[in-house]
Amino acid sequence: MRPPHVPHGAQVVSVASVPRWTFLAGSLLLALFVFYCFWPLTRYFFSQDDFYFLEKASAGLRAVTAPHFNAHPGHFRPVTMGLYFLVMWPLFGLYPLPYHVVSLALHALNAILAGVLLRRLGISRFASWIAALLFAANVGELEAVAWVSCVQQLLGATFTLVALIRGVDALGTRGRAPVVGASVAYALALGSYEQTLAIPLVLMLWEWIHRGWRAALRACAGPLLPMWILLGAYLVYVLGIRGLPASGPYQMWLGAHVWENFREYTGSVFAVWLIYPYLDLPTGLRGSHIVWWTLIAWYAWRRKPKDLAFGCAAFVLFLLPVLFMRYHVFSFHLYIPAIGALYLLAGAADSAVSA
Repeated sequence: MRPPHVPHGAQVVSVASVPRWTFLAGSLLLALFVFYCFWPLTRYFFSQDDFYFLEKASAGLRAVTAPHFNAHPGHFRPVTMGLYFLVMWPLFGLYPLPYHVVSLALHALNAILAGVLLRRLGISRFASWIAALLFAANVGELEAVAWVSCVQQLLGATFTLVALIRGVDALGTRGRAPVVGASVAYALALGSYEQTLAIPLVLMLWEWIHRGWRAALRACAGPLLPMWILLGAYLVYVLGIRGLPASGPYQMWLGAHVWENFREYTGSVFAVWLIYPYLDLPTGLRGSHIVWWTLIAWYAWRRKPKDLAFGCAAFVLFLLPVLFMRYHVFSFHLYIPAIGALYLLAGAADSAVSA
């Protein structure tokens, strides 16, 4: 069985090749860092959508599942808008601390999984852990971690990262276990949050960029086939049977707001330095666009257009579903697209060290 494929010249890496104690120690430190930074959030009560989901959960299984299985336009998130609260409500009711602790634990897990994914994609161990630390500490993730209802983004990201990690393994080994693992994780991701639908597209792009379009087509008919079947069924149900919201805050339409949303989100994703208020960055700029142009120039100078294309495409593909929303721009929509941005940062750090 051949090892997972990584870009030419990169070191083949798996978690198994790293000393177990090193990985566990690094993961523990990262988790402790997350809890230290975000623990003050556990003092707060519920807010906004939290009460809606808790009320549905208090009414039982039918109340939390019915909104997702009908012919009316709306979100299809039975895992995170339904089953999660159905499990948590009988255990903790209106006691907010456990809900916040679970959110912190998921954020810590996602930071660890982000580091694992970057290693799978050929990024060095040092750069992977630094990128994971930036993801964990980014103040732009505050909304996703603070709001209990944003478990949709947190748990959706968990399943996304697992699907990508096992998907990369499946592309490299063609083994049954990683194919099944990636497919199950993708099914759970689709039931958690609609931004996750881009997972097979990102994996196909990875294969295309680094092995060619013929290999990508073979992967679509091989290890990625179950994902494409799931995606097809999802789109038929969500778009064909339920339809898209035509009014309200989640109304989706094609217009000038798409570009405005894109500019807002790209201007926010690299917002970790907002914890330093003395910079006094202009409103709306936030310095993030400067980072984008710096990364583009760096990758062009280092003659790595494929790596640049993959990172940018992953960011845009995961962001795409929310770009068309007319009245719903929030930082938590960047939680999953940040995977593409992390890849660009970590890759740039790697190439800078080797320069």
